[in-house]
This record gives sequence, C-alpha cells and structure tokens, in this order.
Amino acid sequence: MTTPPCANAAVLLRSDERGLLLDRTVFYPLGGVQAGDAGELRLADGRVINIADTRKGKGEGAQGEILHLPAPGQDGLRAGLRAGGVMRTPRQRAAHGSSTSIPAHHRR
Repeated sequence: MTTPPCANAAVLLRSDERGLLLDRTVFYPLGGVQAGDAGELRLADGRVINIADTRKGKGEGAQGEILHLPAPGQDGLRAGLRAGGVMRTPRQRAAHGSSTSIPAHHRR
C-alpha cells in the first residue's frame, strides 16, 4: 500500500551531484554501523524514484542535510517536485520496525 500525494507531501528542494534534498524525510542516513536507508520516493506526477542510499550532507552549509542518492538513470528531477510518500526497502522496514508505507509528512 502506498501513500497518495497530499497537501503534506515533501518538496524536492535541490537535485544535484550530491543527491536529492527534500524539505522533510523519514529516511535515515548512514551513521555509525547503520547503513543508510534505501527505497522509493513516489512523486506526485506518478513517477517512482529509486533511492539507492541516504547520507548526511557534508561541507559548508550542509549541516543537518539528509541527502537521498538516486539509483543511476533517475533523470528529470528538479526543485519543486512533490513526493507524496516514501517507502523503505523490506530490509530497512524490518530494521526500523516501521510499516510498509510511511507518509512523507514526518519531519526529519
């Protein structure tokens, strides 16, 4: 079951060589011994973006950023796109004890 796009959908703030930055996320970044989350972003226009990894932003001005690293071949992503929901892979859902569908309105 997926979450349909809604008024609380996350908004893509930036898409560049570092990754995708959303205004909010439920994906956990790489940290300590925990791998970064992988899964899908479901965009309001119906596309599904495969996320291969999630990392913390590095460098000046990146404090607190959580970057979603899309799998190769995920083109046409631009600021302003809305993500109606996110899903973690089964491996991550089990590790975090969360449901199969997670609303994008949860804050990071």
